[in-house]
Amino acid sequence: MIVILVGGFGFASLFLSDLCQLRRRRLPSLVLSGSGYGSVGAAFFLQVISFRPTVPVGLLVLGAAAAGLFLLLLVYSVLIEIPLKAKAGRLITGGTYGLSRHPGLLWFILLHLALNASYRDWNFLLISAVMILLDLLLVLAQDIYLFPRMFKEYAEYKRRVPFLIPRLRRS
Repeated sequence: MIVILVGGFGFASLFLSDLCQLRRRRLPSLVLSGSGYGSVGAAFFLQVISFRPTVPVGLLVLGAAAAGLFLLLLVYSVLIEIPLKAKAGRLITGGTYGLSRHPGLLWFILLHLALNASYRDWNFLLISAVMILLDLLLVLAQDIYLFPRMFKEYAEYKRRVPFLIPRLRRS
C-alpha cells in the first residue's frame, strides 16, 4: 500500500508541476517535478525490494536485462532528452518523441512487464497495474488538456505521432 501512496503522490506532483509550468510558475514547477520524479522512483524502488523473484536464474537474468534496458530508455526519454532538446516553450518532436508522444509511459509499461515476468506475484502485478494506471491518467491529462495549451503546435504533432505505440513505418 505504501508503494501506491508514494507513487500516487509522485504522479500528483508531476501533474501539479505541469499546471505550474502552464501558468509560468517556474520555481514551483521545478520543485514539484523533482518531488514527483523522486517519489515515483522511490515507489519503484520500494516495489522491487519488497518482493522476491520466483523464476529460475536464467529467466531472472533475462528479465533483469530487459528491465534494465527499459529503465535506461525511461530515464533517457524523461530526464535526459527533455532537458537536452527542450527550448523555451518549444515542443520536442524528434528522438523518442518522434516515435511516440509519450515514450516515458511506453518504457514504464515495458519495464513493469519485464519485472512482472521475473517476480510472478499477484501483489507485485497489482502494484504495477496501479502505477501504470496512474501514469496513464497523468499522460491523458497532458495529452488532452495541458500540452495543447502549452504548445501551439501540439495539434499537428498529435496528427503525426502516435499516442503510445510507435508505427513500424512513417506515414
